[in-house]
Amino acid sequence: MRTGYSEDQTELFQSVRIGDRISLYGKCMLPEKATNPGQFDSRRWCLARRIVLKMSVPQLRGIAQPEENLLQRIAMFYRRFVSDMRIGMQTGLLSVFGPEDAPQIAAFVLGDGSGLNSSEKKLFRDGGLSWLVCVSSLHISLLGMIVYRLLRSRGSSFLLSSLLTSVITVSYALMTGFSISAKRALVTFIVWMGAQVFGRTRDTLTSLSAAVIVILIRQPYALWDSSLVISCVCIMSLEYLSPAAERIFRPRLSYQRKMCRTISLWAGSFPAVLWFFYQTTPYASLLYPVMLPLMSLFMAFGILGSAAGYMSLATGMSCFTGFGRIMAVPCSVMLKGLRLLCRLEESVPGSVLILGRPAVWQMITYYGALAVSAFAISNSMLFTERKRTPAFFHVLRKPDIRKHRRLASRVLTVAGLIVLAVTVSIRRRPYFRYVCMDIGQGSCNLIEHRGHAYLFDAGSGSVQNVWRYRIESTLKYYGIRDVDAVFLSHADLDHIDGIQQMLDSYHVNMAGRNSGGITLGRVILPSLIQGDERFVPVISGAVKNSIPVGYAGEGDCLSQDGMTLEILNPSPDRMTGDANQDCMVMLLRLMNLSILFTGDLEKDGEKLFVSRWEHSRLFEEEMEEGTGSNRRHSDGGVSGGKHIVILIAGHHGSKNATSDELLRMLMPDLALISCGHNNRYGHPAGEMLERLKSAGVPYRRTDMEGAVIIDF
Repeated sequence: MRTGYSEDQTELFQSVRIGDRISLYGKCMLPEKATNPGQFDSRRWCLARRIVLKMSVPQLRGIAQPEENLLQRIAMFYRRFVSDMRIGMQTGLLSVFGPEDAPQIAAFVLGDGSGLNSSEKKLFRDGGLSWLVCVSSLHISLLGMIVYRLLRSRGSSFLLSSLLTSVITVSYALMTGFSISAKRALVTFIVWMGAQVFGRTRDTLTSLSAAVIVILIRQPYALWDSSLVISCVCIMSLEYLSPAAERIFRPRLSYQRKMCRTISLWAGSFPAVLWFFYQTTPYASLLYPVMLPLMSLFMAFGILGSAAGYMSLATGMSCFTGFGRIMAVPCSVMLKGLRLLCRLEESVPGSVLILGRPAVWQMITYYGALAVSAFAISNSMLFTERKRTPAFFHVLRKPDIRKHRRLASRVLTVAGLIVLAVTVSIRRRPYFRYVCMDIGQGSCNLIEHRGHAYLFDAGSGSVQNVWRYRIESTLKYYGIRDVDAVFLSHADLDHIDGIQQMLDSYHVNMAGRNSGGITLGRVILPSLIQGDERFVPVISGAVKNSIPVGYAGEGDCLSQDGMTLEILNPSPDRMTGDANQDCMVMLLRLMNLSILFTGDLEKDGEKLFVSRWEHSRLFEEEMEEGTGSNRRHSDGGVSGGKHIVILIAGHHGSKNATSDELLRMLMPDLALISCGHNNRYGHPAGEMLERLKSAGVPYRRTDMEGAVIIDF
């Protein structure tokens, strides 16, 4: 292996092909695990795909080609051919469909969503299209059925048609990334073709079990993967719930039968979707009877167009380009229709319902009741077709009450589904919840009290897309749909960029709410630094979406059901001219609990703050009658009538914050430090930690243990 390498190794990386042994140099790390409630668990996702380590800024040091026997060479030639076809089809898509539609076609046809921007991803996700295609692996089944039926229509035998179709579908699955859901779809489709060859009826439970076993042998962590779980739930729902629905509603038209399948699909997948994504798209389920045929045509034209683009590049014949552009016309029209459908759905109130993650007992209750009901309906004589009575004997027949029973059963079925849906959607909310989120080198504090939610700061200097991947996911996990207000201490990006990202993706629907996301009630900024230009993106985003912007300073107070949020800083008498030292400081008081949010308060600003409030009784408990004892340190919990003070350490644990004077004034029972793992600032500073230890104040760090949660 060569040890020398240059900085720019583009040509060397392009020379690497599947099967080569390469030597890389870089910094290895474990994939990130979830450290906040509801956060996407990257480590579990990677382990499900057999990814153990991640390398940042890799450098290629050498390439070696191992010795191979004949079979290995054939297998490697096949894999390289498939890989080259994927690259060729990606390039062909751009030449055939153009830069506007090519990323969407690549996402649906080739499973490559890297070209989609965030707005397109959100549009298709909230519209239910990305889940429909990616989870169900519609492209695998669709291509297999087209090829198989085409071969059979040309007179090919069952065996030859199945073998050729298997080769093509396996190649296509490899070309599209061979995801977990694609493996499941491939195995079940091959089992179906085997049933065709041997003249047997395919058993869904057997084929699905075979697919799960094949996947888990090599990828055991896929057992908890959303794509495998939801796809299996959907198949079981269509297989066992759909017949029960048809026995109840007795559909006569094709659209009615599709609606029965849609109801079954929704009923079976509803809790599973909530478990993984904390929200549901009710209108998308109603549109599935229209979307499924449209998506089938869309996939067919997309596959033909991308294949034509690849053939044009491979052969240099312009006739393939012309054929591809002919295929691109209906595909582009349908894509515009799908976009329009998703936008219309997005503008309607209730297009996305944020319900949070159900409890385990709710999942067991829901699926248990659903399974018992489906079994009872399938084996009930009430829904069995009765032979027609000759017209001559109609007069002699007793009054038929079966029709009334069927009507009653339909009403009870719909009512039962509604009751089950409501049962699995109910969330037990604590009287009070506080979450100091782990968002890397930044700050975000969630306060929830009696159905109201507030945020104090929302930004990170080390986590990209912090709103989507950290803050929003936590809010949705708890089923929070509205944030009454967000208080921004100052304009540093590690305190406000999450809200900027939220406002950039904010979309107001007909009801004046944020479609598909969290609705924000108000933005509160420090009153004495209104001229800070760094707040302009936040203010403009709020004004654009008709969100009120307010300003708060010392003396302003918000009271709500026994909880008070009092602003203690900034004050015109204590301005230093530095944004950190003049930041907003807020005190939360509820029963015997006080939490002080200090933002980035430090240095002279902290000294002025202490001099202003050291003789106040804000942080002292009311002395019990007949005693003169003051508050003493407790175990950090809210119990026994003791007054508990929690300090959010200033400036992420900076050495210039959380001074001895502040600690003597507060006598906190617990200090929380929000900072990033191995951050470049060295937070929390050793000097600050020593001050906490000397004062006897226990502390907890988000970089070491993740989010800190206090609720009661």
